[in-house]
Amino acid sequence: MNSESIRDFLAQVIIVGAVCAGLPLLALAPMKESAAVAQAELAAARTEATETYTSPQEIPKKLRNRVDWISNMSAVSGDPSEVYNRIAKLASTNDVRVDRITPSRSGAGRLREVGMNAPLRHTIDAIGAFADVARFINALESDTGFCAIDSMRISPLQGQGEHQVRATVQVLHYAFDPYVVEVVANAEEDDQ
Repeated sequence: MNSESIRDFLAQVIIVGAVCAGLPLLALAPMKESAAVAQAELAAARTEATETYTSPQEIPKKLRNRVDWISNMSAVSGDPSEVYNRIAKLASTNDVRVDRITPSRSGAGRLREVGMNAPLRHTIDAIGAFADVARFINALESDTGFCAIDSMRISPLQGQGEHQVRATVQVLHYAFDPYVVEVVANAEEDDQ
């Protein structure tokens, strides 16, 4: 072999060695960066988990608070006179005139199997300014127990002042059987 071919061969070996040594570095750099990002995300998730979740000793207390809240909301929803009183108070608070409240019981069907009493359905006819009626309807869902708007119709009133509307709202009030709520809570506490 002549010296020139040895020099070419050595140059090729050095180039191949450099490429072989450099490729893993080029491939590893993005992988290291991804690993660092993943480790930071994992650390943030661990921190959030330890701050969010409580100790096992606090779970029964939180469960008891939730059961009490469900029982209180169900007591309101399950008592027609309390529902009527709250509707009247909400109407007064929101400057809405309630012309009629018509109650009717919906069929119990499957609800009884899952620990719910049959919902109490009310049809409410109310009159007021649009913004007042909107606040009244919003308050119905949040301040009268477990309440869901089933249907609603709003129409303008002619000759009754500016922006007066009539709203016909059908609402359902659900009440859970307090015994079932207690049984579920006690079973959860026993598992702890």
